[in-house]
Amino acid sequence: MKFAKVFEQTLVEDEIPDDWIEAAIQYKALKKCIARVVEELNLLGLEQNTLKVLLDHVEVNQDETTASNPVVAQYVLKKTKDSKVIPSLKIVVDYNAELTDDYINTSIQVLRSNLEQIVHGFSDNDMKDEDSEDDENNSIEENVLISKTSVQQLPSTAGSSGKKYQISIRLNSDTKFFSMLNQELNNLDKFKKQEEDKMIQEIQNVAETLHELSRNESVKKSDIYTWRELFRLFLDNEIYFKYNDSTYQASEKSLTLVKNNLNKYNEIVTKSRILDQFKNKKSLRAFTKFLHVNEYLLKVLQFQSINTTAFRKILKKFDKQTSLNVKSRLPKLISDDHVFFTGKSLSQSICYIIQTSLLQIVPQLEDYTCPICLEIAFKPIKLECGHLFCVRCLVKMKHEDKFDCPICRYEKAVSLADGSNLDMETMQMMQRMFPKEVKQKLRDRDQERYSEVFGGNKCVMM
Repeated sequence: MKFAKVFEQTLVEDEIPDDWIEAAIQYKALKKCIARVVEELNLLGLEQNTLKVLLDHVEVNQDETTASNPVVAQYVLKKTKDSKVIPSLKIVVDYNAELTDDYINTSIQVLRSNLEQIVHGFSDNDMKDEDSEDDENNSIEENVLISKTSVQQLPSTAGSSGKKYQISIRLNSDTKFFSMLNQELNNLDKFKKQEEDKMIQEIQNVAETLHELSRNESVKKSDIYTWRELFRLFLDNEIYFKYNDSTYQASEKSLTLVKNNLNKYNEIVTKSRILDQFKNKKSLRAFTKFLHVNEYLLKVLQFQSINTTAFRKILKKFDKQTSLNVKSRLPKLISDDHVFFTGKSLSQSICYIIQTSLLQIVPQLEDYTCPICLEIAFKPIKLECGHLFCVRCLVKMKHEDKFDCPICRYEKAVSLADGSNLDMETMQMMQRMFPKEVKQKLRDRDQERYSEVFGGNKCVMM
């Protein structure tokens, strides 16, 4: 099936909203523009095979052309200050040189004949430098074959009476093609910014609700633990990235995996009936918004994926029908300007926001566990190296003459720690966010102290 049909069907099957479809790449219109490029090149005698020979089998020096090459063609893509791409076909014609290869020689003769009108259509006063600023401001008329042509006479080869010209041709059709392509990219950039802003606002709304709940004494022992379990499941499923690492594009999962992982997460939440544990209706509404953000992000990723594929396909088709080789060059020219075209995923920015502004509101226990006793590091002591331990374990290390950090071996980090190293802000957060764990930690501490004083003997009432 042709990609144009696949493109349309995918937009329908993925249930892409109508207003999104309006922002999608106009693939069929760009295809028609390519057909017009081919038609205009053919009128110049630059059929695909001929152009391929001239472009691929003759080396071109940007500053000069050797006399051994009778005709040299180079397709140039120039980026303007306003990020538009201006194409031009530059051809050097040496009217004195001949080739022994019959096919190339015949092709060149046809090309010379077709370009003769262009060359003699300019007087010496009309010949312009190829870097003329007019190239960027030239207007395009719909029915004009060539939108702009400049001719520069080059020095003839020593001992030759023939003339050599460098002709820069701007076709109407390829100029229109890149103009349309640029507009499509701009439309998708606006779409991306608009949808990203919507999702960020939704995430911020959920974050505000969580902040409110985390400071509410009546819900902290119930809803906060439910939220923690929901977020733990979310992280464990690694929905968007391997090991949930949103900083490396190489770890990003395929669209199919993202969809499957999100469905799996929803199934686990539903089957476990964990949402029934919410005591506050605000929590349930906030989690519904959280799910909606992820489902919405999946939809945007689907839209991004099919459009990115469409751009690659249309450039491949342009090259296949013209041999002008823009597929490898154009992305390098515009990659910094258009996010959709490069394939950079929107999931990177959204997942980063989810992690930094949402998941951290309800921290996971393992992030605040003492690496020695493997319990919550209540009354946390932060060493100079940055590692965190509970005060009880730190005291034990000092008694055992262990003065270096047991994690990174930072010298004398333990011996240098004192009361000023107590992280009061983290301790208060632990009391608020991990009340059950803190209570158990204090109970274990008291039990340990009792054992140290009285040993394993217990008082037995007779």
